Amino acid sequence: MNSPLFARGVSYQDIVKAVPAEDMVVAPVFEFEAVVERGGHSTYMLIIQAGKSLADAYWRLLKRMGCSYEGAEIDLSIGRRPLFSVDVPPSADIYEVYELLERGEKDKVWLFQEGYAHLPKAPP
Repeated sequence: MNSPLFARGVSYQDIVKAVPAEDMVVAPVFEFEAVVERGGHSTYMLIIQAGKSLADAYWRLLKRMGCSYEGAEIDLSIGRRPLFSVDVPPSADIYEVYELLERGEKDKVWLFQEGYAHLPKAPP
């Protein structure tokens, strides 16, 4: 029940199959095996590069589109950076969201990659 930060090919609300990890030491740990059913959400991972005020301005636009996020800090060769997993719900216009993500990358606000894109089906 979260927006994955590191796993690709899976999104919030997807029903997944997992198997117990072989090296469970203290608590049960499961490893992702497959998506059983899609929940209709999309996921994009962002590594923030710009200052907080510019990133916040872009985030307000994503929030207005219906997106939410989960975040963490990760250590990279360029230093410690915020990492966000952006959840794009089925009600959002994924093409508009993607356009904004590209614009943010062009403006050096973030680097982004697609975790999973749930593209709407074309009408018959």
